[in-house]
Amino acid sequence: MKIHNLKLRIEFADAVLDGTKPFEIRENDRGYQKGDIIKYEVVDRMGLNVPHSVENHEYEITYLLHGWGLKDDWCVFGTRDVTDLNGKKHAEAGKWLRVDPGVTLGTDKYICSKCREEPWWCGVTEDVLPKYCPNCGAPMLPFVSDE
Repeated sequence: MKIHNLKLRIEFADAVLDGTKPFEIRENDRGYQKGDIIKYEVVDRMGLNVPHSVENHEYEITYLLHGWGLKDDWCVFGTRDVTDLNGKKHAEAGKWLRVDPGVTLGTDKYICSKCREEPWWCGVTEDVLPKYCPNCGAPMLPFVSDE
């Protein structure tokens, strides 16, 4: 696994940070591989650094594509943010575990499979559970299982 420090133009920084741009199209002059980590330095059109909170995050390469109409030595890679809400890198996603099925709709209790902290009651249905554990900050997979 390599860590790549890449420049990112300011006009793309918000989209990378909020997850609407989970990919890069780059010349593959660094030998990108699945599992490598990307750290961004945000720059303006002149190449000067522009402070942005995306610089506090790390992104893992999750998919790598060569060929398929791309120029030689170019690639597209998919990324996912691997920084938790406290700014720490975490290894993998967790999932919500239903620990106490409620009697009425929206009264189930859940715990994170990673930290197993205090049960969390969502107050609504499972389709709107948070994307991150409020206790440890781990990203959560979009499904629930019974413990």
